Amino acid sequence: MIDHKAASRKQLERDEGKRYRGYKCTSGYWTIAIGHNIQTGPKLSETAIEVIFDTDWKIACDEIAQRIPWAKFLDPVRHGVLVNMSFNMGIDRLLKFKNMLAALRSNDWETAARECADPHYVEQVGDRAHRLAKQILIGEWQ
Repeated sequence: MIDHKAASRKQLERDEGKRYRGYKCTSGYWTIAIGHNIQTGPKLSETAIEVIFDTDWKIACDEIAQRIPWAKFLDPVRHGVLVNMSFNMGIDRLLKFKNMLAALRSNDWETAARECADPHYVEQVGDRAHRLAKQILIGEWQ
């Protein structure tokens, strides 16, 4: 018996392509995955959003574990700041917050919070930087 879904997927993957990043299709619409038009196509399902989030969150956590191994000793709330920042900007840019990371490593919450609220970071993400700085300072989710 023919698996029609598998045959259809194989055909569509060949014809549409399989992309791991967004791209503009030949009609000029932003598209992801296997021909999923994110401008005019069906909206993402809750399940799809959860799968994407879970994958991205795990990547952020794994990269922190690999590149900032001492972070595992932070409490979950302050570790969450690193996850938030890595999720937002990627691990390489997070690692540029050297003074904040050094302060976190030594449990100097005041310095770490001040460094998190760096004016350049605030300019990029607005109030998010202030909320994360407060989270570092008081040790409570913001």
